Amino acid sequence: MYPKFESAPVDSEECVSAQMHPLGDKHSEEELARKTKVVAGSLIMTTMRAFIVSALEAAVALLLRTNYGTRQQDVGLLIAMAFLASIPVHYCRTSLSWLMSDIGWMRLANFVALLGAVLCFPQTCTTGNCMWQLIIGSMLLFPCLYVSDSLNWGTASKHFLSPGTSLLDAPHASLWFIIGSDGIGRTFGPWVARLMVDSGGQVRYSWMQFLVLVAFTILFEAKIVPNILL
Repeated sequence: MYPKFESAPVDSEECVSAQMHPLGDKHSEEELARKTKVVAGSLIMTTMRAFIVSALEAAVALLLRTNYGTRQQDVGLLIAMAFLASIPVHYCRTSLSWLMSDIGWMRLANFVALLGAVLCFPQTCTTGNCMWQLIIGSMLLFPCLYVSDSLNWGTASKHFLSPGTSLLDAPHASLWFIIGSDGIGRTFGPWVARLMVDSGGQVRYSWMQFLVLVAFTILFEAKIVPNILL
């Protein structure tokens, strides 16, 4: 009743060809390349995020003391306001997650972070209260950049390569994440930020921050989005 394959003729050359060139090899190589680009690009973005937010903390504290004469005890409070803005931003994102895809939220967060970076330029201050404009810009930049990077890293975790086959599998990627974020970004961010403020004031620091954010956004659009596997 059921077909038996024992007596079916076998073409040995076809079998060898199938073993040498299995179906899907080309597709698998393309998929592997796309996963590699997503994970590697996400690691670079995480390093850039750590660099920007650690630089923000150091530079704003220095600017508040030197440019605006803020009392030392008030500096910590004002910087904490920027960091605590992450709570309503996170709540808004989670409550309204149904409005758009993760990519859409990342694009929105990147745009708002860039807007915050623009507000940090003293040239954009027309109200006369430039200190509060710097704080508001930081309140936009800090949480939105974290939202974008966290969503991006969640996407990257779905593209980790098979364990033991690559330096971009889950264990290695977690190691590179820590090295890039804490070892590189948080190490050089405050140092470079203070160097910018000391050498060129708020203007030079703002340009550095803005250009790194632009590179962050370009990397996301050019390398991450086109290679995400749906």
